[in-house]
Amino acid sequence: MFHLSLEGERRRNLIRETQHDAHVREDYDLLRHLGIAVAREGIPWPLVDRGGEYDFACIDPMIEAMNRAQVLPIWDLCHYGYPDDLDPFSDSFVERFARYCRAAAEYVIPRTPGPHFFTPINEITFFLLWRRVGVGRTVPNEQTGPPRLRLALCARRPSLA
Repeated sequence: MFHLSLEGERRRNLIRETQHDAHVREDYDLLRHLGIAVAREGIPWPLVDRGGEYDFACIDPMIEAMNRAQVLPIWDLCHYGYPDDLDPFSDSFVERFARYCRAAAEYVIPRTPGPHFFTPINEITFFLLWRRVGVGRTVPNEQTGPPRLRLALCARRPSLA
């Protein structure tokens, strides 16, 4: 997953920082050993989307590990951000998010057993309204009434697309 760090607008790769990329097989084997058969896995939209073109190869190790351990994924499509070239207030944001979601589904469905589950935007009410806009920890970093409300409303539009 990707996260917009608190130190500024430098992206942090939490998949790498937590070493999930290096230990993905062990992570899913442990879940299965503990009797956990379903897990949420994020697709890093800022990483896979390059101007509307998609490269999902970075999630192949996750797919392989989940299939091997027989853990059913819930795909989190927008967890910690969106591509840098997008404005969350624009209509193009919604359109591009819908295209990305479709492409993600077309990529993972043939590679994983069903049923298939997707969550479009992670914890939209709690995460967005409190952490992101409430304390200004997202782009745009706005904490005041009208911009907060505008961003909250715009964030709901892609979920419905």
